[in-house]
Amino acid sequence: MKLYSKRLYAFCIEYAKSVNVQYIGAWKRGPLVFKLQALGAVLEAIEASYGVDIRLDVSLMLTDRFTGTLPVDDLSLALRIIGETYHLQYQVQGDKVVMMQQNR
Repeated sequence: MKLYSKRLYAFCIEYAKSVNVQYIGAWKRGPLVFKLQALGAVLEAIEASYGVDIRLDVSLMLTDRFTGTLPVDDLSLALRIIGETYHLQYQVQGDKVVMMQQNR
């Protein structure tokens, strides 16, 4: 943390005494973990992790909350979890994913 010292007329840098390195870069190697995140933010994280573009035909659901864990190494499983949670079906066409409400 950078602090300005009026007494020294200078910026001082204070380093954290201990850092849990387990969490640094965890998003690169571990699952995506969400707690009460808006579905729109969850879909953006999936897009970033897998390099895909996701279109949700039911835009009203973007503010619905999601709590759960999604894999970063299996796109179809991540989409299946979201699909089963929100009663959606999906189609993957190259780097495009379309999610739509299931026919009942």
